[in-house]
Amino acid sequence: MMRAVSIIAVVVVSVLCVAVSAPSDVIASKSAPYFEDGFSRRVLANIDATLTRESEGARLRVVISAVGSGIDSVHGFEGVDGANHITAREMGELFGRGALRPVTGAHEGTVEIGRVGRIPERRFVPGQGFVETGTEHEYPLELILDSGVFGVGDHVLSLVVEDRERLRVAFDFDGSTGRIRAIESLGVDLLR
Repeated sequence: MMRAVSIIAVVVVSVLCVAVSAPSDVIASKSAPYFEDGFSRRVLANIDATLTRESEGARLRVVISAVGSGIDSVHGFEGVDGANHITAREMGELFGRGALRPVTGAHEGTVEIGRVGRIPERRFVPGQGFVETGTEHEYPLELILDSGVFGVGDHVLSLVVEDRERLRVAFDFDGSTGRIRAIESLGVDLLR
C-alpha cells in the first residue's frame, strides 16, 4: 500500500511540474545588433526578441547579450571578436544601480541578469606571447527584459537607461498571432 501511495505522489508531482513549466507558444522572434553611440556602427551587443502567446495575452522577452556572433571586441590586443567585456561590465553596473527600466506605455516591465561568466580576452604571457584566456572577473553576459503580459494591439517596449531611451522594440498581437515589427538601437548622437 505504501508503494502505491508513493507512486501516485510521484505521478501527481510530475503532472503538476509539467503543468507549471509548460512553455508558452512562440509566435514571433527577431534579432538585431545593438550599435555603439555615434557613427562607428560597431556592434556592442546582440538583441534577441521573442514574442510568446500566454493564456492572458502576449509577452515580449528581450535578451541583450555581450557575447555572440558579430559582436565587436574592445579596442586593443586584449579584445576577442564575439565578446565585449566593456559592454558586459556596463550592463552589470547599470543593473546594480537600478538604472535600467523596460517600459511599454504606462506599464513597467522587469529586467534581470541572465547568464554570467568570464569574457574571452587576450593577454601577453612572457615566453608564450599572446594567449587567449578569460577575464579575471565574471560579468553579466546577458540582460533579460520582460514586458509583462499584453492584450490585443500595437505595442512598443522601450529600454530606458538613466532617463534616456536606448532601445525600442515594436510588436503587435491580434489575439492569436503577432509579430515583432522592429528593433531599434537608439544611440546618442555624439555631435550634438
